[in-house]
Amino acid sequence: MNDSGSYPIPGRIHRVEDVIQRSRFITTVAHAPDPDAAHAFLASIRDEFSDATHNCWAFLAGPPGSTSRIGMSDDGEPHGT
Repeated sequence: MNDSGSYPIPGRIHRVEDVIQRSRFITTVAHAPDPDAAHAFLASIRDEFSDATHNCWAFLAGPPGSTSRIGMSDDGEPHGT
């Protein structure tokens, strides 16, 4: 991060998969220009992984330091996981 407050924005969809103690964790990151686009992207992930036990997600829309448009859900993920 530099002094102008800029931050990296993904230019394409990135996906990482990890297995920890027999649990499969899939992380997908993408740029969405606004909360509506973020929710549409999240819906596409839920459809893609419709058999997932949990679909945890988060988004930040706006400049660095802004908390006006933040969304998140642990989708009922058990504490400590």
